Amino acid sequence: MEEIELSEWTRFLARWRVAGMATVGPDGEPHACNVVFVCDDQGHLFFLSGAHSAHAAHVDATGRAAFSVYSHGSVVQGLQLWGRCRHVEPGSPAHAAGGRLYLECLRDEPGAEVRRHLLETERLYCARVEWARLIDMSRGSTWRGEWRR
Repeated sequence: MEEIELSEWTRFLARWRVAGMATVGPDGEPHACNVVFVCDDQGHLFFLSGAHSAHAAHVDATGRAAFSVYSHGSVVQGLQLWGRCRHVEPGSPAHAAGGRLYLECLRDEPGAEVRRHLLETERLYCARVEWARLIDMSRGSTWRGEWRR
């Protein structure tokens, strides 16, 4: 497996806005959902969630999450990620920075005003990616590259 740079997979993520997210609750039960996300150039994913959602409860309990993002064309390109995940406290510098990035990256997307409101009423989460695997069949039928923090 080829080693890839942080910038290679963060550039890939910058093209997408919805990720599949997987969590496991304290009881061992898995959960999957989709989240609208943004990614910074340091490998942090930011997304919003309701405080009472299953995935928010799982993240709050375990501090872990996995994500999957993929293209929808005939040539498969995708990214698998996992890492530490946490609720970002409102009023903190991290919340201000993550919130700015979230609104900036999504400003031209439908629902921008709704997201601004959600940023004030819902919880902002940050996933610090620890492992990423990029799959890009445009480079060959079995090409894969991995990154670890």
